[in-house]
Amino acid sequence: MKKSNQRTFLAILISLTIGVISLQTQAQKGIYLGAGLGPSFINKNITDLTGEDLKINANNLSYKFYAGWRLANFIGIEGGYRNLGKASKEIAGTDIEVRTYGWDIEGVGFLPLGPFDIFGKAGAFFWNTEDKIDPDPTAYGKGTSFMFGLGAGFRLDRLGFRAEWEMLDVSKDSQLSMLTAGISFKFIKMGD
Repeated sequence: MKKSNQRTFLAILISLTIGVISLQTQAQKGIYLGAGLGPSFINKNITDLTGEDLKINANNLSYKFYAGWRLANFIGIEGGYRNLGKASKEIAGTDIEVRTYGWDIEGVGFLPLGPFDIFGKAGAFFWNTEDKIDPDPTAYGKGTSFMFGLGAGFRLDRLGFRAEWEMLDVSKDSQLSMLTAGISFKFIKMGD
């Protein structure tokens, strides 16, 4: 094949590839619902009624439900409910139980690569906790913390599959994170 024919063939191939990727990502704008399941990682200091600091470091099954709106190929918003489960531990004869759950909202940045997405997110986690130290009464707490996460996904028309890691609370007394695998369904599709 002559050099000019090779260049023409290569230019056509690149144009077709870009066109297919563009159509695939363009068709993915819209509103979606999803759910994820996976382990949570809880590392928390709790103070009992005597003033003694107790540390709990545990993994537990967590889940989340979310809704999102992909505004454009590269940006969206997402929010939902998550439960990091109940972590239990016995320290020096004292039973400790920690439960964390709450709502979140975040901005999401996407890097679309055909049917694949790499994404990052940042936003706020509005958390609630229940800390029970036997025989002390249960202590309740709530607050807001910065959250961020990274993930990757695969889109198959209206269905999406994703894996992601999210850091939900980092302070001197608490570190909470989740690693989830999930599925989503786009029920309002824009850009067709």
